[in-house]
Amino acid sequence: MNKTTLIALAALACVSNSQAAIIYQMLPNTTNGQWDYNNDASVSTFTNEFDNGAFNGGGNRYFYGSAGADAVRDAYSEGFSLSSGTHQYNLSTLSWGGYVWTNPSPSTTGDHIDIEAIINGVSLGVQSTPSATNFGMTLTWDASAITNASDLDVSFIITEVAGIGGNGDVINLEIVGGRNGITLEGEALAVPEPSSSALISLASLGLLLRRRR
Repeated sequence: MNKTTLIALAALACVSNSQAAIIYQMLPNTTNGQWDYNNDASVSTFTNEFDNGAFNGGGNRYFYGSAGADAVRDAYSEGFSLSSGTHQYNLSTLSWGGYVWTNPSPSTTGDHIDIEAIINGVSLGVQSTPSATNFGMTLTWDASAITNASDLDVSFIITEVAGIGGNGDVINLEIVGGRNGITLEGEALAVPEPSSSALISLASLGLLLRRRR
């Protein structure tokens, strides 16, 4: 392997270091009623726009509604946004981990909640909560359609749905830290500096010329 080949391989290694990982994660804190974040180092700025619910007394759950009431409104939206000045993202999955409480449990009518996930204006589809009280619920969306994005705008459209003969009475919808909260996963790809781009071009040209000899 000659010097030109080594330069080319080194240049490519500098800009292709990526692996699937958590890009953004928000978890209800177990004690203080605030959000904890587990974000990739590539995230420069982020904004949490979840503001329709509330933390429970212990702070380990973020919930919509309260027991004994038709607590979840007919429809509303939540979301978050983030950006990176150094990386682009190829996404894999978006997930919501938590609980759902129905009244009664199980719901005799099929009352449930539909959640549509949208990233950068692209709908990832609708996931439905179980119609029975569930303490191990994780809803997961395929986010692989989102590629080469340095800015991500994520929203959830949450709709309470009444089953046949039901009134849509879902008591609580919750985000739970023990179920991984809200998690966005994928690859963070470093955007090469201009000098790195020039080095790659030069090395590639060197390889091309070598092959022609």
